[in-house]
Amino acid sequence: MKNKRTAYIMVPIVLAIWGMIGWKVYAAMKGKDKNVGAAPFKENSKVKGIEISDTTQLLANYRDPFLGKSISPVKAPNQNSKKVIVKSPEQPKVIVAWPTVAYYGLIKRNSDQKSVGFLSVNGASYFVQGGEQAGEVNVGKMWKDSIEILFGKDKKIFKK
Repeated sequence: MKNKRTAYIMVPIVLAIWGMIGWKVYAAMKGKDKNVGAAPFKENSKVKGIEISDTTQLLANYRDPFLGKSISPVKAPNQNSKKVIVKSPEQPKVIVAWPTVAYYGLIKRNSDQKSVGFLSVNGASYFVQGGEQAGEVNVGKMWKDSIEILFGKDKKIFKK
């Protein structure tokens, strides 16, 4: 019974509030209500002669959050100076052709606790330990599911 009484009281109140909101929107769209909307703009005769410049200057004297140093303020460039763009010659990147490597897993003997990895490099199979060479590549660290391979200065991790 208590919920019905609350509903009988709240429904008319909610409808009245939404009705007032709807009337304000309707009146604003038709232009009949003078209370809704912005006040008309009046020009002030004292402010007519002031011109505001369109340029700004940044004050970048804050601390850099990554380096921890303060940055010196940026100075605006001189209007008479010309910008000179100097391009450094790009060094061609050397693309190293990696051999075909496949890692098949890790074999561990219980008797002497040595781990041996089963690896295929360019179709040739190798049983290797960490730090050994298998064909053209050197073996780094070995895990159950992956192996670290060094080829020249590059290093990659191969998974099963």
